[in-house]
Amino acid sequence: MATNVRAPFLLSQLLLPGMMERKQGSIVNITSRVSEREIHRVFAYSTSKAALNRLTLNTEAFAKEANVAVNALCPGRIKSDDDRKLNPGAAVASDVDQEPTESVAPPVVWLAGQDASFTGNIVYREEFGKSWGV
Repeated sequence: MATNVRAPFLLSQLLLPGMMERKQGSIVNITSRVSEREIHRVFAYSTSKAALNRLTLNTEAFAKEANVAVNALCPGRIKSDDDRKLNPGAAVASDVDQEPTESVAPPVVWLAGQDASFTGNIVYREEFGKSWGV
C-alpha cells in the first residue's frame, strides 16, 4: 500500500499544484490487471492496484480543468528479476507470455506527453497504437 497507493498520492499532492498553475503536466501511474479480479496469493497487491486506479480517476477529475492529464497504464506481464524471485519454480514457464521491460517505454512516454484531451484512462500496453496512442 505504501508503494502502490501512498507514494503516488503524496507525489501527486506535491507536484499537482505546480502543474495546475502552469496549466500543463501529466501523471502516469503504473497499475495492473490484477486490480480487476480476486487473486488470493496477491491479495494485498491487487487491492493496492485497485486503489491506485481509483486514485487515478479521482485525481483526473480534480486536475482536468487545469489541462493536466492523469492516466494509468497496465503494462501486462513484464520479464523481471522480481518475478523470478517470487516464483522460482515457475521461472521458465512464466517467461512464455512476458514482454521485455523496454516494451513499457513507448506507451509511458506517449502518456507523459498528453494534456487533458487524453486523461482519466486506465489503458493496456498491448493496445498501444491500436485503440489508443499513435
